[in-house]
Amino acid sequence: MKKVSVTARKEDLDNVKAILKAIPYSVEKEGNLVWVSFYLSDAELDNIITMLENTIDMRYKESIIEVYTPDFVISSSLQRSFHTIQNSL
Repeated sequence: MKKVSVTARKEDLDNVKAILKAIPYSVEKEGNLVWVSFYLSDAELDNIITMLENTIDMRYKESIIEVYTPDFVISSSLQRSFHTIQNSL
């Protein structure tokens, strides 16, 4: 499991939301920037990161995509969604 944190301009938010439509995420807004955080299975990571890179205007220094490997996450909804993904592979 990976935690992804995206920092982007407000103008990119609708496109990021379109990519994440089936993934639970949180959004924080401040000024012209937004921070979007979400969790992904390892199997989904490369595809989603590629789509985000093609969607977010990475020419701006504020645009960042960070990927973390958490030590552990306690969330029953995440466990159910990852179990569903693993069973579909």
